[in-house]
Amino acid sequence: MANAILADGSLRKDDLPIPARLELPDGAPKTPRMWSALEMPPRPAIGLVVTVPADLEVTFDAPSSSLVSARYRRTEGRSEPEDRRHHIGGIAKGRGDRPVAGATASVAGSTTTATTNADGVFTFWDLPDGTVTIHVVHDNQSKTVTFPLPSESYQVILE
Repeated sequence: MANAILADGSLRKDDLPIPARLELPDGAPKTPRMWSALEMPPRPAIGLVVTVPADLEVTFDAPSSSLVSARYRRTEGRSEPEDRRHHIGGIAKGRGDRPVAGATASVAGSTTTATTNADGVFTFWDLPDGTVTIHVVHDNQSKTVTFPLPSESYQVILE
């Protein structure tokens, strides 16, 4: 199946239609109630639902680590510095460059821990800007590595 991104930024897949509609998700609070719950004046809001056909048989190799960064700042009132938070996915590997399943990964200086899945992948959410020190333990092996945030890789090799 062929994908094409058109000049206007839209996505077409085999000339199938891509329907879009405006609606709020099921169970979503009504707009005025939502803004009052956030203690903010009402603002216009819309929900956009786009349905895109997908080929579920397509596979691809992804990097062994990932990073999502979010930046938060007030839009009104006080002028405060931007708060950057990072969500990372890394991998623990052992001998022969094999993923280590069932290892415990933790963030130094916090109670945040994760257990690696069958592919050796661990995930940490809501990490502040700067550096992160990750400690991985599996059986008799352990390793501590410090990474800058953001970084291109969050791979820990147990030896």
